[in-house]
Amino acid sequence: INAEYMGDDAAELLDALLNYFHDCISPEQKICQPPCFVHAGMASHIVEKGKCTKCGTESNTTNKYSTFLHYIPAAILTGRPLGQMEERIQNHLQSDFQSCESCSTKSKPSLTIQITKTLQSIPKVLAFVVVWDCEEVTKEVASNLVAGIQEYVVVDRIFRLPDKSPSRVFSLVGVVCLYQRHYLCYFYHRGLGLWVLFDDNHMRTAGNWDSVCRSMVEGHQMPLVLYYRLNSEWRTAPSPLSPSLSASSPAQSAMPTPMFSTFPSFRLRI
Repeated sequence: INAEYMGDDAAELLDALLNYFHDCISPEQKICQPPCFVHAGMASHIVEKGKCTKCGTESNTTNKYSTFLHYIPAAILTGRPLGQMEERIQNHLQSDFQSCESCSTKSKPSLTIQITKTLQSIPKVLAFVVVWDCEEVTKEVASNLVAGIQEYVVVDRIFRLPDKSPSRVFSLVGVVCLYQRHYLCYFYHRGLGLWVLFDDNHMRTAGNWDSVCRSMVEGHQMPLVLYYRLNSEWRTAPSPLSPSLSASSPAQSAMPTPMFSTFPSFRLRI
């Protein structure tokens, strides 16, 4: 597989798998009612509506769709200052503009209709796909990007929500990385209170989030997919909202006390 498309392949495979699971459960149903576990768990139902920022004209059409993945440029996470991941994602998602017939002329179209995206229902998992414009990263770039990953995101700081919708907090629970055409994953294990590294058929503990960040930076790993799980124990995020490289998080400290102090690596039999 061409390395240029490795990141795309990871996201495309994930999207294809989720759609395949849906098709197995609800064949020939684009919108399943009641929602299957795939849509209930990961589907974001989006409503797009346009309004001209110059004359106030609203578009006559409303676009409704569902998506499992939200694509964001890697530059969003590497930007300065750190700790503004939510604001940057929101600006990116709300950056689509269309031409306004009332403000446009034949010689000069006016791209002043801003398309706003409203999240109609909150899934249990938000998945952000990081889009890279390079095949490999230096340690400096990896360090800047990892430092920009927030351990928590507040949904209404990223998406517009319907009126009177409660704010919800999502905790980072998984990261899929790419290193030299090789995929590996870090996922938080609630029972152990530790992050676990999955590398092909090898699995071992990776420690706390600090250790995961160091592992990604030292290994020149490129985060491709960030998984955030709805945290039912938190209605508001801790203040100040820290970026990564913190020793622990409320999401982690709220988990059960680990039963084991160590988790030996072993090979999975396939």
